[in-house]
Amino acid sequence: MHLSLVAIYRWGWLVAALIAATAALELRGGEPPREPVPDTRAPWAPAPAYAILDHAPLRRVTLGDDQPSPSTQRAPTLTVRTERPYYFGHTLGAPPTLPPWLEPRHGDQPVLTFHGELDGSWIALADTTVFLIDRDHHVELGLDFAWFHISPPRFDSGRGFLIEAHRVGSRLIVSGSDPESGSYLASIDIATGRSAWVVQVGSNSAPGFAVTRGHVVTSEVAHDRFELVVRELGSGRIVATVPTKEGTYTLEARADGSLHGVIEALAADGYTSEIDVAVE
Repeated sequence: MHLSLVAIYRWGWLVAALIAATAALELRGGEPPREPVPDTRAPWAPAPAYAILDHAPLRRVTLGDDQPSPSTQRAPTLTVRTERPYYFGHTLGAPPTLPPWLEPRHGDQPVLTFHGELDGSWIALADTTVFLIDRDHHVELGLDFAWFHISPPRFDSGRGFLIEAHRVGSRLIVSGSDPESGSYLASIDIATGRSAWVVQVGSNSAPGFAVTRGHVVTSEVAHDRFELVVRELGSGRIVATVPTKEGTYTLEARADGSLHGVIEALAADGYTSEIDVAVE
């Protein structure tokens, strides 16, 4: 009799527990869905830059001793289509507009020149360093021109400065100024940092240049006249010149191989001249 009462007592507690659990589940199922916890963070935050110039490996640029042979490639024919004044739209001296993914400086040196290349890569210049950036916005390498001279310095003349750079395959074509020898155009082997060729250009030449159809084109002053100068990409040898009415022009190449130039020296008040050149 005593064992029977114990069994009934235990079964009673078990049944009561099951009833309570069932009731709780039914009540919970009838509750409205709970609201999510509100996000107290800022609604928007800028993405951090991931093209960090200070993290890029640096390679010092040195003067090479190569004597490149002239190419047998036919020089392109340049035809000046239009040469006209126009409104430039801004004054000189303002820093370039940089994308949010690019760190705007290298050490204490700001990025003063930045542009995209036709192959989708990017170039950034900070002081005397050229940074190569791939299509995915990752910095590949920095080429340091801090102590690059086109001739042995005779005295402590300090560092030169860079003006423009374009990447062409395994080479980097650069325009700059040596404190003793003046303006120059150089082809640098990216893998070694050594120059393949270096040529001096006129002191009144425009700072920019363009690369099209395997040749480098600059706008220079020669014999008291303005002209476009065409040099071989492989040797730097002049293969053609084309006179222009005005100058000197900072040139850029378009996707179809043609050239467009602007006289930036006259743009301080917003007015300047431009040129369109067909290349065949």
